[in-house]
Amino acid sequence: MAWSGFLAALLMLGGCGDTAAPSRGRATDPNAPPTDRTKELAAERELADLEAQVAEQRKLPAQERTAAEQRFGGTLERTVAHVAGTHLENKALYWLASWRFTYRDGDGVDDLLDHLNQLKSPAFRNAGKALRVQLRLRQGQVREARALAEPLVAQIPEFNGLLDLIAWHETVGQRAPRVASRNLSGGPDDPLGRGEPWLLVLFVERVDDNALQRIARYQQAMGALPNPAMMRLVVVAFDPSPLNATATLLNQGQGHGPVPDLMWANPNANGSSKEWESAWKLPQPLPHSALLGPDRTIMAVELPPEELMKVAGGGVGAGGKK
Repeated sequence: MAWSGFLAALLMLGGCGDTAAPSRGRATDPNAPPTDRTKELAAERELADLEAQVAEQRKLPAQERTAAEQRFGGTLERTVAHVAGTHLENKALYWLASWRFTYRDGDGVDDLLDHLNQLKSPAFRNAGKALRVQLRLRQGQVREARALAEPLVAQIPEFNGLLDLIAWHETVGQRAPRVASRNLSGGPDDPLGRGEPWLLVLFVERVDDNALQRIARYQQAMGALPNPAMMRLVVVAFDPSPLNATATLLNQGQGHGPVPDLMWANPNANGSSKEWESAWKLPQPLPHSALLGPDRTIMAVELPPEELMKVAGGGVGAGGKK
């Protein structure tokens, strides 16, 4: 989704699951020709500058951070060209592939990952395999994603979360589970029984700046539908403070449509959060989203707001992507 703060995750990823993963400040080969050493040092400086920019972006409010990340593609393209042939080429290619996955709907990602696999160094190769699994899920190729993920997870257990993500996508076509919970916005405690033909269920950790941005994007997209009344937003929050969740939504989340149903998945002792996670097969970390059809079948998961028109714009009988 195009607001995932993907670069922040990249800083924490490093070369997860890869051997000889390049890192900032790695010494260059003292026996290399002077021109090669100069290029390696220049590549290290450029990647260090890039990481500093990303660190600054992480400090921005959600909307500003997303805008900054969206403009980052040209910088990454230039970096890939500048560091070609150095020990940091793998890292730059992976970063660019991740950016294109997030902000260009995966366009060109397969080519970049193919290039990554052809490099002599294995650094970021396994991370690239994990990204390709996510790309196949984005493309609706769930079986292919599982076929790629299972041997990768067998080799590197740290990637086990990919199987949870695949299981989440495999819920498409199943009836949505009903979990008894408290509606903090004053609506029914079972929003699946509402009269709107379509429901978009958004699962968030907390109702914070990031969640409000997601809520606003979905509500704006719903407002642009030919019949906005055909779809309703349901937010499921795993916030430990119901007061914080309610106050934040009501005080800061207005102006983009009707107040969504705010279901509290209580993460405190004896709360309902585990039931929500188990019933919906939610992978971690959040956020995640699911589109429910008129009979409350899960029609799609991880549907970007921009695609709501494609799914529901044609009328109540439109179907979601698998």
